[in-house]
Amino acid sequence: GGFGADAVVHFGMHGTVEWLPGQQLGNDADSWSDVLLGGMPNVYVYAANNPSESILAKRRGYATIVSHNVPPYGRAGLYLELAN
Repeated sequence: GGFGADAVVHFGMHGTVEWLPGQQLGNDADSWSDVLLGGMPNVYVYAANNPSESILAKRRGYATIVSHNVPPYGRAGLYLELAN
């Protein structure tokens, strides 16, 4: 049975695993994240500007955190013909 995955890879923030019912500071045998992931590796690509939530993902989903910086951004404005 099952779908044959070798690992779970999350991109972004707010994955399912850290918000499932269970212990707030770790897992026990009844925590949903423990039941659903089992021994499957959980790789979480997480933005480095949100360290508190990445720690929650690590704690609740046993994730290996791969952090990255969010690229800088600024106002692009409009082309002149669109601005008029």
